[in-house]
Amino acid sequence: MTDVDDVVTREPDSQMAEPLPEDLDYSNTDYILLGTVIEQVTGQPVGKVFEEQNFAPLGPDETT
Repeated sequence: MTDVDDVVTREPDSQMAEPLPEDLDYSNTDYILLGTVIEQVTGQPVGKVFEEQNFAPLGPDETT
């Protein structure tokens, strides 16, 4: 995983590993920032928060 500070300070026009199709404008930056906010607010890793708040109440034994 990329360090959050690197993602936040990354130049908007920097090159991606693979070029995207011209009709697609996609970025994971918002999800990375959301995860950081969740961790700061809850004091827990984002994976643990999702497990406790989203997946555990559904009752699955396994997820893939």
